[in-house]
Amino acid sequence: MTMSAQSTAEEVQYTFTEKASHDIHTSKNVEQFCARFEMETKCHPSNLVDNILRPDQPRAIFVAGSISMGMATSISDIDFIVFVDSQDALLPGATSKKNSDSALTFSNDGDPLSIGHFIHLINGIEVDINIVLASKIEAITQRLKLPGPELSDGEVLTIGRLKKAWLISKSDGFLDHWDDFLSDYAFEVLCATRFYWMSLKMLEKARKAASMRDFPVALYLARISAECVYWSYFASRGFCALGTKWLKFVTVFDFNGDDNAKQLFTGKIPLVFPQYQMDVAALEQHFETIVGFQRSGRETIEKDLRFKIAFAVCPQIYPV
Repeated sequence: MTMSAQSTAEEVQYTFTEKASHDIHTSKNVEQFCARFEMETKCHPSNLVDNILRPDQPRAIFVAGSISMGMATSISDIDFIVFVDSQDALLPGATSKKNSDSALTFSNDGDPLSIGHFIHLINGIEVDINIVLASKIEAITQRLKLPGPELSDGEVLTIGRLKKAWLISKSDGFLDHWDDFLSDYAFEVLCATRFYWMSLKMLEKARKAASMRDFPVALYLARISAECVYWSYFASRGFCALGTKWLKFVTVFDFNGDDNAKQLFTGKIPLVFPQYQMDVAALEQHFETIVGFQRSGRETIEKDLRFKIAFAVCPQIYPV
């Protein structure tokens, strides 16, 4: 598929490669994933990483994102996160290769976790490889043990994806305490409380905007407030990095067999698609519906005692 763009100097032609359909998304575990990935791409994930890292560097390879969370489709890209020990783990010139229509390489000095990001198009399948320093992840886990830890959005995204990632392979003696990381719920508690607090705060701002008759902003903030209840609930169930994919996740998540939770969270989706209203009374009724959702959502989250305690001791979270 091609598209032409006329400029004053010359005609520029852009070529887009359409993604290929694949069966990798049907994988239910890491063994199935590796077999299907190799069948579709004709290479094992380890081979891709070998082309990026020095051979003597210890590493751990994970598949993350929609594949491991069970919400991928036949055109989903494949996300790998690779742990390394050192900034020098990359092969010389690995991040300075010339980009092409089938491979992109870039690094971001502003990202404290990643030392390189590589995107490949293999048989029409997009494969993303993010190289992450293990020491930085360890530093975050230590910060989570302190009172009131602060994490950047990038750190939340990376840790959240790792929590649900599948371990493909790792070097001997590397990440020996990985199971401890997975079983520690400090990160989930942090995300759930932060998202719930955001829900309360956004609704306060929505009411303020409504009082100033700024109805579009009021509805927008109310929508965010409702979304944050979803984010808080899913974080309490271990899914902290859904981002904009949370709405799709509602349709595939089994709610751990809790029919009441399923009914609540599937039934309140209209709250994030409110009709435009220019009436303060109607808006206030909408706000009260969100308050009821906040209350029911909190009760559902607090079925897990860890989150009940966390919400109770968080000074920013008040009864609704």
